[in-house]
Amino acid sequence: MSHCLIWLNEGGLVLAMIGGLILFFWRLPSPPPMSWGPTDPPPDSRTAADVVLASERQRLFLLLMARFGLGLIILGFALQVVANFPYVQLSPSQ
Repeated sequence: MSHCLIWLNEGGLVLAMIGGLILFFWRLPSPPPMSWGPTDPPPDSRTAADVVLASERQRLFLLLMARFGLGLIILGFALQVVANFPYVQLSPSQ
């Protein structure tokens, strides 16, 4: 039983670290800008609709990666709690 708890604890730690790395490399999505800024056309012959579509796709991808990373952190934390629960003394014994 002890080996299973060690693997749960280490697995939870690894999942939490992977979730943290995902959040580090793919940041949390930020709210869209309030204005477009200059009215110059995009430099690469894309229309404004193409730019909006690309930015919306990027925002959805960042949202997906952020939720996935946070989910891994929460799952890793839960595994560590389950693995360490047998070692917690709920009432002090003297």
